[in-house]
Amino acid sequence: MSGDLKTYHVHFQTPRGLGADLVFNREAPSARGGGGSGIVYFDPSLTRYVRWFIALPSAKVEGTLTYNGQTHHVHGEGYHDHNWGTVSFNHVLDRWFWTTGHFGNYTLDAGLLVTTSYYNHQQLPALYLARGNQVLINEMNHFTVHGSGNLTTPGGHDYRKTMNFHWQNGTDTVNLLFTNPKIVQAGSPVVRTNATIFGNPEYLRLSGNGTLNVNIAGKNQTSSTPIVVEINYGH
Repeated sequence: MSGDLKTYHVHFQTPRGLGADLVFNREAPSARGGGGSGIVYFDPSLTRYVRWFIALPSAKVEGTLTYNGQTHHVHGEGYHDHNWGTVSFNHVLDRWFWTTGHFGNYTLDAGLLVTTSYYNHQQLPALYLARGNQVLINEMNHFTVHGSGNLTTPGGHDYRKTMNFHWQNGTDTVNLLFTNPKIVQAGSPVVRTNATIFGNPEYLRLSGNGTLNVNIAGKNQTSSTPIVVEINYGH
């Protein structure tokens, strides 16, 4: 994958005949997750950290996918971010929740990191919201994630029938309601992350419906679209 923050090109081909040639064109401004430096430190000497950079909060995607001996032209929406740091995620995080979506003229990316007991399960939220090319919110404040109704993953962890991603600062609010979750992928996070196996780690990807309500500066808008939610249990 190569690009310049505005346009990215993805190419791969496997010996088994799987391949892709895709072009991602950015629709919302790139950002450091959570605003500021996009970095979270886990020690006073500032040597243990994780970082989050959202290169493509939202993008139009077009190109070809090759499988079953045939090449297919595809187009749709895409997303690309990048995480890195000096610590393995599940050494410092008990779990995380993440989602993204393009709702009409709004682009939303939201995440909540929950640290391990060593760090007192401190919650580290981050919300990015853009309207067209204007970033409205990019911060680690005023944001919570709550759920209701218990379901169980194949690995034995709990997740919720509904999840509410909520931001409020004064009278301004942003609320994303996630409903009708269906498991798309469930398995070891080692495949998807830089986790090290101990305990009972599990990565979960859900599909469902997202309803976004934005009420900022007296302007109230609501839009719904299918979205994905990731939940990663570190232990």
